[in-house]
Amino acid sequence: MQAQAGLEFRLQEQRQLAQAAGIYREILASNADHADALHWLGVIAYQTGDLPAALDLISRSLAINPKSALAHANLGHTLYTLGRLEESLASYDKATALRPDHADSYNNRGSVLNNLRRHDEALDSHGKAIALRPDFAEAHSNRSIALLERIGDQGTNPKPIGAINSK
Repeated sequence: MQAQAGLEFRLQEQRQLAQAAGIYREILASNADHADALHWLGVIAYQTGDLPAALDLISRSLAINPKSALAHANLGHTLYTLGRLEESLASYDKATALRPDHADSYNNRGSVLNNLRRHDEALDSHGKAIALRPDFAEAHSNRSIALLERIGDQGTNPKPIGAINSK
């Protein structure tokens, strides 16, 4: 993946987004169907708050390379932010099918499921993330949230910690 391995990706990692975007645009000027450049330019659009552009660019990338698990995951994240939860879940399902070792995708999939009030599935997805990366603090936290919300949906909310009586 040349676009990701070059200077533009290092700039993006260093949050020098305008410079990285310029390089991706140069790549696209010579090859409008460069899936990686479209994908990473879409990620920059997301990072700078341009969600419609992010959605368009990442979707175009996937039209060229539908086997990119990371692009499906980033599309899922964009759709989640736009409140399009069912579509987000479908993207994360594709990401985990293509790359079953990607803990972040399982964790994010679990968060989508939790927001859809599908807590048991959310717990399972967070559990897969934790199994892949036992030290994944965010997945542990999200799994706890899903468990508490499942309990709350069953009408058996535990008392807040401050309400525990030690007598």
